Amino acid sequence: VAWAPVALAGPGAQAGPGALVVRGEAARPVAGRGASWSADRLTGPPNATVGVDDPNAWASLAADVGTEWIELGYDRPVEISEVRIHQPFNPGAVSRVEALTSTGPVVLWTGRDRAAKPVFTVEAPAGVRAARLRVTLDTTRVSGWNEIDAVALVGRDMTLQWALTAAASSSYATAGSGPLAGLVGQPVRVEHLKGRVTGTLIADRGQWLEIMPTGGRAAVFVAVSAMVSIQAE
Repeated sequence: VAWAPVALAGPGAQAGPGALVVRGEAARPVAGRGASWSADRLTGPPNATVGVDDPNAWASLAADVGTEWIELGYDRPVEISEVRIHQPFNPGAVSRVEALTSTGPVVLWTGRDRAAKPVFTVEAPAGVRAARLRVTLDTTRVSGWNEIDAVALVGRDMTLQWALTAAASSSYATAGSGPLAGLVGQPVRVEHLKGRVTGTLIADRGQWLEIMPTGGRAAVFVAVSAMVSIQAE
């Protein structure tokens, strides 16, 4: 199926011709403002059902695409005793946990969550004080959407805090929002002003197309103002 050349830039589009952005460098975190599977679902105590694809948990925009991350903010900094990550659906994708301290990030743990239980607990080394956390996932480790419901920050003063704010690299709350939503999840070839991208269309964000290149491990964004044509493979 071929799609004719299109010009989809909507009102207020600001991306320049040929813009190509790699997630994690120029892409801003997505906050869903309470929408199902949005980053805001990470705030407060856990309320998603274990073993169920539950909209009360956060989910990334696409499954099995590689690195995703969430950032959590808490009421006050504490010397961290442990971090408890509630992962009710397809657990086991967490690959790194960091404390975002006043002097920079401190790695609390990195590795593979081989137990893959609904609650993953990371014990922190002594002397790390923070009110923000960053959790990184490798979504290729466990097939399907790796949902996270809540993250508890436990202090050495025996306090337990739930996140007040949250942001994420992507969110399923944004899925299917643009005029090419019908091609989401399909292999496509996109011609743009600086070349070509072939891969799977992850999302149509209106002003941007998010694509996982064939054989790639990081999604790219193509500005629709720079797009010449799109064709389903």
